[in-house]
Amino acid sequence: SASTGGYTAGGTYPAVPDLGDSVAANPVHSWTVEVPVSDIESTLSSIGTLEQVEVTERNGLGQFGGRAEDMEVVGDEGSVSLSGDQFAADFGLRSDWFEIGGTSSTAPTTSTTTTVPSTTTTSSPPPSATTTTSPGPTEVAPPGPPLGPDNGYWVVDSEGDVAAFGAAKSYGTAAGTSLAGIVRGMVATPDYKGYWMVGSNGGVLAFGDANWYGSASKLHLAKRVVGMAATPDGRGYWLVASDGGIFAFGDAGFYGSTGQLHLNKPIVGIAATPDGRGYWLVAANGSVDNFGDASYFGTPSGTDSQLPVSAIAGT
Repeated sequence: SASTGGYTAGGTYPAVPDLGDSVAANPVHSWTVEVPVSDIESTLSSIGTLEQVEVTERNGLGQFGGRAEDMEVVGDEGSVSLSGDQFAADFGLRSDWFEIGGTSSTAPTTSTTTTVPSTTTTSSPPPSATTTTSPGPTEVAPPGPPLGPDNGYWVVDSEGDVAAFGAAKSYGTAAGTSLAGIVRGMVATPDYKGYWMVGSNGGVLAFGDANWYGSASKLHLAKRVVGMAATPDGRGYWLVASDGGIFAFGDAGFYGSTGQLHLNKPIVGIAATPDGRGYWLVAANGSVDNFGDASYFGTPSGTDSQLPVSAIAGT
């Protein structure tokens, strides 16, 4: 069994919660480590200037979706994939069960890593750490105006918890699934009575009247999946990876990708054309690539903005 890990290791018998992990005798039940950005940039020098640290795969057991199995560290010159074990060893973490927090308010040049390795209790992190617990889905009462494109919306966090607003209704969450902690996108069905979620490992979950048409979770991905778009009839969808690789499922057509090109910045989003016969991809520097019947209208690339672009939507 794993020692003070919150779960037995499994094997012949299924893994089960270890209720003795959260005890006063365990001084490191919860812990926080601040890792200077400069340490990450010097250890993983090929990435250049650090932009993002992301857990892309977890073992599915416990808070945050369990132990970090695979990670990706992204910079302005490239990215590095490594295991959660290797990341913990490189940067002095106590184990591979951790959540990546935000920048410490007391040390602007450092990133904060917080972990609460237990399924039984959740401790509050220290004042300088970023809170990592999720609020859970917000249930909205059914009565109200009929659901349409202009009177409600959903918000999903990386754990897959869904908050519904206006006339939108929650149809389920990714909490407790293999996508917990790595959800990267959400798309509604045409009648707004369901939605899909996609994880950075290429996994797809369908809720409500959304049908599942396949996923990239069993493929060997060169880069993590960062976005998703659906066809107009809701009978297919595209997934896009950070290198611009496109995965088409259902009635979604493949119209091209940037997967074989050398990109200055990673792709961060995808938007489909109204007839579903094309799509746009946008990179973190604002550059836009158009495929199929998607027309090119311009890009904010090269403007005065120093902040990375994170999404794209079509009219």
